Amino acid sequence: MKKIIYFVFFLITMNAFSQREIIINIVERPSSMGLAPAFETVIPQADLKMADELFEKVISRERFFGLIRKKTANIKEGHERITEEFVLESVSRSPMVVLFQVTDFSSQTYIRFFFKLNEGFLGAPGIGSKSEIANAEEFVHDYAARLYAETLGAKISEEEEVYSKLEKKYNKLERRTKRIEKRYFTGRPKMSRDNSDGDLIDVEQAVSKEEQFQKGKGKGQRKIRHIQKKQAKWEARMRNQQIVIDKLEQELDAIE
Repeated sequence: MKKIIYFVFFLITMNAFSQREIIINIVERPSSMGLAPAFETVIPQADLKMADELFEKVISRERFFGLIRKKTANIKEGHERITEEFVLESVSRSPMVVLFQVTDFSSQTYIRFFFKLNEGFLGAPGIGSKSEIANAEEFVHDYAARLYAETLGAKISEEEEVYSKLEKKYNKLERRTKRIEKRYFTGRPKMSRDNSDGDLIDVEQAVSKEEQFQKGKGKGQRKIRHIQKKQAKWEARMRNQQIVIDKLEQELDAIE
């Protein structure tokens, strides 16, 4: 039953991180400034706090040849952030206000950017040049790819921590096996011919010690078999956990 539950969890995890190409669509969406064109994309569920922190970084402005970054003022209202008017050079040389929305729905994170120029929202009919629209699409794509990569990186770290805990439990059993081997499989009694005249008493004592050793050895073997069964379970979980990690790393490498 536990194996079935774990396998189902594995499928859910892999399905949640099965993103392929990041596609940007320009669609009408509601905002605090009314219905407007949004540059929208979807990635597997991301951490919303991480999304906000990354937004703060990407809208900050470089100063002194990129040595210093100045934070762009913005306010948050519900799921939306609104910046002050500033020049986002990677999109346009014209001043703009950026509206940013990030929400979760059905294991997906929806990312929306609205670029409000003086004449209207970028992407609306007659607003913005082709190059500005292309720049905005690239900006949103880069943001989404970076957020997706950071999300996967955090998830990989979590899964590696789980693997490390499994490995510690496995190694603990390995150390226990070595202690049992040392206790039950070493120190086998030997009858010294130099100190014995072959008396019946000496022979009986040697036989008795050998019997005790074999009895202890049998007990040790039973303990080891019990440990090996536990180890097999941990090995199976470690293999499954490594599959999860490998899959996430493949997803990270495949971000487009």
